[in-house]
Amino acid sequence: MIEEIVKESQSKQFGGVVKLFAIPRAKYRYNEIGFIETDGSGEMLLTRELAERFLTSQVYRRSTQLFD
Repeated sequence: MIEEIVKESQSKQFGGVVKLFAIPRAKYRYNEIGFIETDGSGEMLLTRELAERFLTSQVYRRSTQLFD
């Protein structure tokens, strides 16, 4: 789902930048994707550069995934 949101952000000329407010137990997962916490309130940001890195990793992950 995050991948599609990043792609939509790019198509809307936001460069892939995504901001969200995460509940405490979800912060770890968003950090794994590349989001950075901005101010300790739960606000997290995926920058243009980190969005590109995330999309590249998704493409790589798909290309190396084995299917039965």
